[in-house]
Amino acid sequence: AIFLFVGTPSADIPSSGGSSSTLLASAAAGSTTTTAALNGKAALYSPPPITTDSSQQALKVAKSLQSLNAKMYGAYWCSHCFDQKQILGKEAFETYVQYVECSKDG
Repeated sequence: AIFLFVGTPSADIPSSGGSSSTLLASAAAGSTTTTAALNGKAALYSPPPITTDSSQQALKVAKSLQSLNAKMYGAYWCSHCFDQKQILGKEAFETYVQYVECSKDG
């Protein structure tokens, strides 16, 4: 998962006391289903749903990312992206994170 910051990063991003990579928790495409052509047949792709609730720290991080106009670039099939989505939780992700699906069939 990749976050892109547009503008100058702020020193106001809340810290969990860990490394900066801990702050770059990320996002998901929800539970939308996509149809793609595969060898002439339609295939359905659905990303796994975010099942965790957002902590107060995750909400603060997500709000800070939104204030920086950050975007998460990921793929529905990527386990690392999914892990980051689970770290932020569904409320933070659905409310504050701008997600860009990079997979052609996602």
